[in-house]
Amino acid sequence: MIKEITLRVNVCGKRNYNVPTNCLLRSELAMELFPSPTCRQAVVKMRYWMRTDPLLRRHLRRAGYRHHTHFLRPAVVRVFREFFG
Repeated sequence: MIKEITLRVNVCGKRNYNVPTNCLLRSELAMELFPSPTCRQAVVKMRYWMRTDPLLRRHLRRAGYRHHTHFLRPAVVRVFREFFG
């Protein structure tokens, strides 16, 4: 099976990532859910919720979230959108 991969620059504009097309970069989702003047502030807010909400952590773990990942799989994105969308 061949995975389709695209080269994208994250919202902060700092790095290029080879991201599977069905995934979102963490910074893209953070800006979508927590609109802020800077990308960094949005990611900090998202990480705050991930760190402090045990129910969100449990659902993310079940969806296959891995710590320190730059791109999020569709199941993980769905969990975030259910909680904050």
